[in-house]
Amino acid sequence: MWYDFEDDDIETGPYTVMIFDGSRGSVSLSGSYRYSGYRSVEIRDVASDGQFSELQGFFADKWHGRLYIHFALLVAEPEESMNVAFAGHAHFSMVEHGIGIWLQLRGGNFYQVTGGKRDWLFEVAPFTWYVFDIAYDVDRGTYDLQIAAEGLEEPVVARSGQTNAVGIPGS
Repeated sequence: MWYDFEDDDIETGPYTVMIFDGSRGSVSLSGSYRYSGYRSVEIRDVASDGQFSELQGFFADKWHGRLYIHFALLVAEPEESMNVAFAGHAHFSMVEHGIGIWLQLRGGNFYQVTGGKRDWLFEVAPFTWYVFDIAYDVDRGTYDLQIAAEGLEEPVVARSGQTNAVGIPGS
């Protein structure tokens, strides 16, 4: 199963997307900023309003095997905070079957949370596309992470066998 935002009708149902934009920010489709295809999801947030804009995607449970995740991000303001997380049926909690992969943007730097600890990855340049490729081994609770930056031949991050965010195999 995969998601893209190229069709006019985005599938709805139990395994679909959910948008949270209760803040003064917004979540919308945009043709102005895109990495591939003809549009992307643009998430705008307003700092210090106590809320956040969010896009969540839901997939069928996968208890064994490998998951492959591929996405691109363009960050306008690297000093703003942002989270990208992939979680199991315990949702966004640091327990078994909770957060598997957790990437954070803090103070202009991207981090991953591995084994419950924050680990620095790279400094973010504004208005640069970053392409993330993740291969998650569900049984082991580990993943390989590669991040490429627009205009660079070599990846800015290439790590193998990273422990999931909660540090529990099989989560």
